[in-house]
Amino acid sequence: PVPMRYREPGHRFKKFQWSEAKVRQHDSDPRPESYRIDPRSIILGEEVHSHDDRRYYLESSPHLIKSLEALKEKQLSDGTSLGIVIPKDILDCSLEFRPPSERDEWTKHEDARLGQQHLFGETVKPIDFPEAKFMVQWKCNDPTCESHNMSILQWGIHELYRKLKHDPKCEEKMLDAMKKQLDQWERDVFMFLGNFRGILYNFGLMDSYS
Repeated sequence: PVPMRYREPGHRFKKFQWSEAKVRQHDSDPRPESYRIDPRSIILGEEVHSHDDRRYYLESSPHLIKSLEALKEKQLSDGTSLGIVIPKDILDCSLEFRPPSERDEWTKHEDARLGQQHLFGETVKPIDFPEAKFMVQWKCNDPTCESHNMSILQWGIHELYRKLKHDPKCEEKMLDAMKKQLDQWERDVFMFLGNFRGILYNFGLMDSYS
């Protein structure tokens, strides 16, 4: 993770952009792809604008894999924690709202986090409670797949909701945006999956590219 919110606007990298940085293997994370990055060392390089070039990098990636089922098998065999899957079918998009109990728990932890800036003299920016989950139901191109219903953690979707949440048509506009982005009649869709440090067998839908 890179603290993007603390970087100056001219120093925030784009989704497809070369960069250089000082990194080292994470010393307390068992996932082989996990590294510690020195955010101050990041040097931004050339952006990759061409969709053909972007497709080339995705399709030639060693992490491109047939299905989530195959990715889970690979995690068991060699610890792989990241994968790119081209879904066979995207079945549905929906919004789910978190219960008040989760907001209370979030507020307690957020207050504690913000209070730490007084101890260390650092400026800590508040984070909005993620009240909505953006669900995608999809199926892998694998006969063993019975479909998945996963919350997509894509930054752009959450940021769009933050801007629209006071709009009376917020939910309708969010679903329209998700369905347009994931419309397989108009676009080829790549899904980026990663597992969680505390539950290595559990993979989440981290991002997508259409």
